[in-house]
Amino acid sequence: MMISDEQVHRVVQSLRTKQAVSAPVEAAIPSADPDLVAGIVDMLCCTPDLRQDRIESAKRLVNGGMPDSHELASKLLGRVLSDSLR
Repeated sequence: MMISDEQVHRVVQSLRTKQAVSAPVEAAIPSADPDLVAGIVDMLCCTPDLRQDRIESAKRLVNGGMPDSHELASKLLGRVLSDSLR
């Protein structure tokens, strides 16, 4: 899962104020329509195992060389901060 800069910013604010970041939780879960579920299952069955757009994106990144070290460090630190709240 990729963490956005906004999420990292919220984590840092939370750690500074020592308040937990929480998302609202819905108590009620609506019952699912069987036709809707069947339609979703059919769509998932037709979804390819490999996403060609992601493969092409990865190829472009590999061919473009190594990522910027500052951006990489920022993402790694963001992940560590975010995981510390779990």
